[in-house]
Amino acid sequence: MTTAAPLPQDAAALLDIRDSLARYMAALDDRAAQQRDWLEKHETLLLIAHHRLGLFVGQGMEWDAIYMAELLGDAGGIVLATDGLAARARDAFGPDTKLLRPRPMLPKHLSEPVPIPDLPDVLIPAPLVVAEPASAPDRKWWKPGWLSKKPDETIETPHAARQRKRQEWQDAQDQITALQSDRHYYVDSLMDWVGDALVADDSNDAQMQGYQNPRRIAALAAQDHAAEIAKDVAAMQQRMTLYTTLATLIDNQRIFEFTAALPILFEKPDTAVTHRLRETLLQDYQVVSFAELALTKVKNRDDQWQLFKTALEHEPELKFTGLKKRHEILDRIREETEKKHNPLNEKALRLARKKLDTMEDMREEGVKRRRPQPVTLAELFNVAVEVIEDAINRRRASPPVSRPRF
Repeated sequence: MTTAAPLPQDAAALLDIRDSLARYMAALDDRAAQQRDWLEKHETLLLIAHHRLGLFVGQGMEWDAIYMAELLGDAGGIVLATDGLAARARDAFGPDTKLLRPRPMLPKHLSEPVPIPDLPDVLIPAPLVVAEPASAPDRKWWKPGWLSKKPDETIETPHAARQRKRQEWQDAQDQITALQSDRHYYVDSLMDWVGDALVADDSNDAQMQGYQNPRRIAALAAQDHAAEIAKDVAAMQQRMTLYTTLATLIDNQRIFEFTAALPILFEKPDTAVTHRLRETLLQDYQVVSFAELALTKVKNRDDQWQLFKTALEHEPELKFTGLKKRHEILDRIREETEKKHNPLNEKALRLARKKLDTMEDMREEGVKRRRPQPVTLAELFNVAVEVIEDAINRRRASPPVSRPRF
């Protein structure tokens, strides 16, 4: 049976507990920041890897899947754990495949638990100072010569000792309250209980009694940290699943469904998630726009037309890899519309011209806003009048200067 530790008799012991909890929670916060930074830094890799690895598993390419998982290294765990990919690999290659060797969800240095500090199990309230003894019955309220002597300020009365001790505890409690964050209310609850221990209180709140255990407070903070990271990982896995779903529509030439989902990627206000999904899709298929994706990765002409038209409605610019000038882009589209066999819808060329005109108008408008406008003669005259009037007003407001007489 664990022996409960007594309540610290001085504020220094309480501050030691405060410092240990503060360092531990700071370490948890730092670890959470490192884990989020890693997820954000590797998001593009995770999105593409989940899509490609799923293709290898679906096509029965075991050695290619194993090779890619080894290349992923620390990122392999979260990829295989997303959207049932590990279960599909087990069904495709068997339970003994090297693809399913144990891998941490996150890199090892981010998966190891933060060491919990050595803290007492329980705090038991104890009297801080000895109560002031009762006055003797025959004690006089005065002393001979007390009016002629100053009180000895070096002697601390029992009442002053109690007040000083209470102030020390209050200062310690205030310092711990300053640690407050989204998770540090556990520490505040501990200090609330410590403050209540100084006063008579018959409450028997089971939850508050649980907060009298500093080790439990540290464990609760660790649980909060684990829940936060699990939430971040789940959000990343959700984005990976969404990305793979969109990319699979392109792979399987289900362009009608992909075209229907494309406006969602351009919804306003634009978010970091949708921006990353758009850029990763273009990077994955080695194009610079969804209009180019339509003409290079889509096989059916009707699907090409639908995706091309939708892309021009939502993309801010019409771009093609290696084509910078207007006539180069129009020639590329004209080539598709003038093919003898199964040409692209001729409306594509008209839409492209309209889009390029809009882009040029926007660029010219931006140049006009940045270009300094010419100053008219009337504006120069008004400025001169304002300067003259301002000088006259300052002269009238200034006191007259006396000149010496000779």
